[in-house]
Amino acid sequence: MAQLPDDLNTDILLLGDTSFGENYQFDVAGHGGLNLLKINGYDYCTLKVTPLLANAKTIIANLETPLTNSLKSPYKGIKKYLHWGDMQKTPASLLKIGIKTVSLANNHAADQARR
Repeated sequence: MAQLPDDLNTDILLLGDTSFGENYQFDVAGHGGLNLLKINGYDYCTLKVTPLLANAKTIIANLETPLTNSLKSPYKGIKKYLHWGDMQKTPASLLKIGIKTVSLANNHAADQARR
């Protein structure tokens, strides 16, 4: 990965689709595979991007998943990709790397049909 200069300061950094992929890991484990998120933890997912975020004053990420503790969606069987992120671990992990602001203005905003 390319290294940024140490003196690079960014006022606002906008990130695209951001997610830890809990729903994918849950599905893999349900089919006998390994849940790498449980094995390696949330910090492992951000190791390579953390240096890029370090000098940004404000980071805004597009959170590509609704946060919920419910694994049931009324769209199961209707919508192909139903995302969900852990309500405690996802925000804590984002805050840990400096992401304090997210948007959920995307095609997964209503995956869990919460109003």
